[in-house]
Amino acid sequence: SNRLTGGGTATCLDATTGNQTMGEGWSDFFGLWMTTRPGDIGSNKRYVGTFDNGTPLATGPGFRSRPYTTDMSAAGNPYTYAQLGPSTTSSGASTGKFSETHDVGEVWTTVLWDLNWAMINKYGYNADFFSSTTGGNNKTLKLVLDGCKLQVCQPGFLDGRDGILRADSATNRAANADLIWNVFARRGMGYSAKQGDRTNGTPKVTGIVQAFDLPPQTKVIPLATTAGATTSASLEAYPNPAQDRLTVRTQMPSAVPMHVTVIDLLGKTVLSTTVPTAQMQQSGVELNTSHLATGLYVVRVATSEGNFTTKVTIQH
Repeated sequence: SNRLTGGGTATCLDATTGNQTMGEGWSDFFGLWMTTRPGDIGSNKRYVGTFDNGTPLATGPGFRSRPYTTDMSAAGNPYTYAQLGPSTTSSGASTGKFSETHDVGEVWTTVLWDLNWAMINKYGYNADFFSSTTGGNNKTLKLVLDGCKLQVCQPGFLDGRDGILRADSATNRAANADLIWNVFARRGMGYSAKQGDRTNGTPKVTGIVQAFDLPPQTKVIPLATTAGATTSASLEAYPNPAQDRLTVRTQMPSAVPMHVTVIDLLGKTVLSTTVPTAQMQQSGVELNTSHLATGLYVVRVATSEGNFTTKVTIQH
């Protein structure tokens, strides 16, 4: 990435703490990409550096703070663009945010890993790493590498996103633009996101504004979320089956708050709540399903764009 970005000068990725530099993110991504095997799925938890710190390969944690997975639940990897920021307050207290280059890179890997699995879901997986161009994993690697070549010197996360979009436009006539936008928007790097402050041309982790929206006319595409998640018109309901808690989330636009209902097979509404659109697009709403009988239910979300439904199973 250092040699590809900015025309091969090897001076375009400044890893100083406080910078929005993604070099460590590309490193983790390439390692994960090379060690993917047939039968893997995006919601699997992948760990980096387990040998280095003597932790189990299958359960980690390795030397990253979260596993790499498409699962955005608290047990998976919920990181979004807003995870970047000053790591301490003026008094020295921890903010829980990332400013050190390895930590910053972890968030970049997270969205690239999501992209890899979204492309695999679209095109399939091909274990031929060297000569195949047909698999979603093969296509993703080319997009990521070409994106490095097409992004600006001293890029931030949104510059990196735009480099990948340019690569898709140049190579595939933008055949995957909608999917790419959906992937980045899901992690807070959407159309209205702001990259934040720059110092001497270098993006900083301060001033970032995350957003989960899509450009006008961009198609909403259902994405893999958690193991067992059900998606319909980008309506997510997980875990599925659910027991005592069910999270409902969607990236569908709505000019009004969204109305979420759970309906049993007799047509009776058993849960109902109204949720601000921004919350539904970001964290979603967690419903208490502990009192519901075991069985099949329909989740319906009413928006200004229409009603969307999906089925879930409650299992105690």
